[in-house]
Amino acid sequence: MLTISPAKPILGILVGLFTLSCIQAQEKAPVSIAELRIKEKDKGLNLEFIFSHTIGSNDISGWIDREKWLILNLYNIQPPATDFFADYVSYPIQEIQHSMSVDAVQISIHLSRPLRSFDVIRHLNSNEVLINVLYDEGNYDGETSDVKQSFIFPDPKDSQKKQHPLSWKDQRVRSSIRILCDTPGLPIYVDDKMVGHSPLDFGVDVLPGWHKVGYFPEDPTKMTKVRTPNEKLVNDIMRMGLMDVFVDEGDEATVVLNYQSLEGEVFDYNEKVRTGSFVGFGIFFLVILLLSWGMA
Repeated sequence: MLTISPAKPILGILVGLFTLSCIQAQEKAPVSIAELRIKEKDKGLNLEFIFSHTIGSNDISGWIDREKWLILNLYNIQPPATDFFADYVSYPIQEIQHSMSVDAVQISIHLSRPLRSFDVIRHLNSNEVLINVLYDEGNYDGETSDVKQSFIFPDPKDSQKKQHPLSWKDQRVRSSIRILCDTPGLPIYVDDKMVGHSPLDFGVDVLPGWHKVGYFPEDPTKMTKVRTPNEKLVNDIMRMGLMDVFVDEGDEATVVLNYQSLEGEVFDYNEKVRTGSFVGFGIFFLVILLLSWGMA
């Protein structure tokens, strides 16, 4: 007679649960930056980020700021160590900064030459992301500019002085905009570029002057065309949700965005427009009536 010990099924169940927990732990492991590879080329630079796991196609975005800064937003990424990028700072890279926003790691790369454009190249099911950077040569038509000879003899003592600042902080006093809001999780745009989602724990570095800040992009082509009353309401909210902010050099301007009150303001705005239309039509009808009575 075959006897089955009750300990064997229990042992099998425990082994299965342990294996399943290990697989789930591996799937939920946070993605981190394992390595950064930098390679110079003829008219640009290749930045290759090596991640611990594969990232999604929407987990990386970026833009060019102040001609020589490349800003990258990495979503669903574990923040690197404070001194992680210290070993990668060498010509033509002058500085690499990183900070954590609500849902993204923002990496700011300061290069020694102006930037023209960049491309993000990501292969399917690969943990490598290539950033192809092109320098701005200042001549887009392909023609070579004439070289003018200089007859000014340099002073040997000038070469001993500090000619160029080591970082952007030494060139000018930084100006920024600190954005406060009453609703979390909303995209925030500065000069038609998304800088993160509310609330922002950091000030957005900008050049001195006027800037547009809001929850919606400034470019109306990025919004859907108005076809229904609801879409018209969204379009009105977009126009009323933009603010013009002036920032002096070296100052930090504070902007408060009240998203909760935008909808009520739009309804008031539409009501005033509708009332103004009725009043205008009534005045026009009264003028026509008086002219007809005077000519009779």
